[in-house]
Amino acid sequence: MEFSFFPHWILFFGFLFLSVAPEPVSELTIKTAWQAEDAGIETRNHTQCMAWQIYWKTQTRNHDLSTSDIELLAQRRRSISIYTWRDASKYQIPGKLLEQYAAIHLNWDTICRFYSRIHWFNSTQEAFRYEIKVDQFCETLSNASNMTVESTDETLNGTSLQDALTKLMIKETRFDAETEQNTTSQILLLNSTNDIELLPKSINLNARLLDVHQSIAMSIGGLCGDEAQFEMPFDQDEDFFNSLAFDVSGLGWNASQVREFMRDEDGGLDNIMAQFENISDERPFPSTQIIPWLKKVKYDQRTPPSMLPGHLVKVKIGLFVQSLSNFELTTMDYDMDVWLRMAWRDIRMAHGLSKPILINEFTSLRRIWRPDPFITNAKDAKFHPVTYLNFYMFIFPNGEIFMEIRTMLKNSCQLVFCKYPHDEQRCGVRISSIGFTHDIVRFEWFSRKWDAIRMKTDLQLPELFLLDHVARNCDGRRKSGNYSCIEASFQMKRDIGYHLAQTYVPTSICVVFSWVGAWLPEEFVEGRILVSLTVFLTLSAENNAAKEALPKVSYVKAIDLWFGFTSTFVFATMIQALIIISLENESKKDSNEEAYGKYMLAKMLVKSHRFHKIARDFDSFCKVMYPVTFILFLMIYRFVIIEGEEVKCLREDQA
Repeated sequence: MEFSFFPHWILFFGFLFLSVAPEPVSELTIKTAWQAEDAGIETRNHTQCMAWQIYWKTQTRNHDLSTSDIELLAQRRRSISIYTWRDASKYQIPGKLLEQYAAIHLNWDTICRFYSRIHWFNSTQEAFRYEIKVDQFCETLSNASNMTVESTDETLNGTSLQDALTKLMIKETRFDAETEQNTTSQILLLNSTNDIELLPKSINLNARLLDVHQSIAMSIGGLCGDEAQFEMPFDQDEDFFNSLAFDVSGLGWNASQVREFMRDEDGGLDNIMAQFENISDERPFPSTQIIPWLKKVKYDQRTPPSMLPGHLVKVKIGLFVQSLSNFELTTMDYDMDVWLRMAWRDIRMAHGLSKPILINEFTSLRRIWRPDPFITNAKDAKFHPVTYLNFYMFIFPNGEIFMEIRTMLKNSCQLVFCKYPHDEQRCGVRISSIGFTHDIVRFEWFSRKWDAIRMKTDLQLPELFLLDHVARNCDGRRKSGNYSCIEASFQMKRDIGYHLAQTYVPTSICVVFSWVGAWLPEEFVEGRILVSLTVFLTLSAENNAAKEALPKVSYVKAIDLWFGFTSTFVFATMIQALIIISLENESKKDSNEEAYGKYMLAKMLVKSHRFHKIARDFDSFCKVMYPVTFILFLMIYRFVIIEGEEVKCLREDQA
């Protein structure tokens, strides 16, 4: 009996212990490989990192996928949250972490990039790559070393800049194989944004590096001194060339030249337009020169010139607008004849000849990688094929490529007719990449406005005139990713001349003509009715003709208010004519003199005279009221309705 009772007490105290054991409440977020290693997670051979490496290869080069690669890609996740031991086992995460944390969040997109724990700046080349002002950095250290606590005014929480930087200095000893001696170097170790804030902003050291690195180490000797500059193991030439997305051995360049090409991202692309001023004097080489060069460098036109993950291909975009026409109000679109200009750099095309190579036939063009822009708001687009496809491409000796192609676009434009026909419209052209995300190919406008958007000198727009044009960036977010997007916006104002002649003048004449009824004799009944009715029907026809050219919208337009008032005005003249006719009939009612005595006859004459006087006075009042009311409406229409906000009617409609 006692023997069977003892295990029950053990179970009771066991459950009691589990019930009072504290549950972990904090959560762990891992964003880098070194954070994962600290947590005991093996990243190099992890399924997620293997999948991400395959994915990045497919984005930067032509990579043949095997069955196992496809299976790995199917398991790829950008981020994962672990809450249970089952999840930890599924994603190869040590389960013991759940004993310390309630949840574990992993961002594999950054973990699998394998950022180092310490980011080293050992040479000026590495600093220039991150646009760090080395001269400013060295000057700051020099000034700090020459300061004394009493002489300097630069303090941080009561500590001089000299003391603050001294605390961040460490010494590192390395063995030099050539001299077989130990060498000591001074290192500035930055562990937080507060440390970076000690340095002047002019140095341009990006604090966001600490988002993916634990520390930033800056070699004083490597950046400012004369000592030998050492490179980290991952930066050796052989490893560097192997890490590139394509083979550049055919160029005959060393690693320093390739790195210099990568650092100079713009590479003078903004000034490429200036090279065409004397292009006719250079007489470029024909396209036949490019074929042997493509074979030499083993060129693959399917691979973008993005050499490393994170290395962007910047494409400068410009437009030369030849015409803007056919602004259709009902379909909200317009036609555009434009030359699309693109400039980018491709290290594989650095042929090194004395003159550029001209490509003007499609057979050679399709052998070369080109950006993939498309017009996101285009309903229809086509190239000009007469007499053959209108395009040309120049490949310059240092790898700069300029391409211009003529295209005809029918772009959609969201029009707002609140103030029509006194409206201002803003229509644009949105250019985005079809398949390359913004971390591979990025579209940018030429820096100079004249090169970004250039309008034909004698450009004329029917019914509109151009006020301004603006080049800007736009949101290129789609379900499949974030894509580079730029937009050219054209601000236009409608010319009022056409509507003045076709709408305002005719309808104003109709309104004035409707006043004629007030000047006709009271006895001319048919004339009063006929004038008002004729004018009303004319205005109705004008209103219907104007509506046919406009889309059906849910808000009230300025032209609607114009036709509404003029129609109401003419309708009021009809009511006035009916009132006058009614008063005249009352004045003539019971006019049989023989049926009444003298007293009743006198009374009827007085009544008739009173109705007749009211009719004459009402006519006199209308003769003044009509012009005054119409002039008052014109003032309100001119200074209130058509001077209001362009989208005011939209907000009122939504309210």
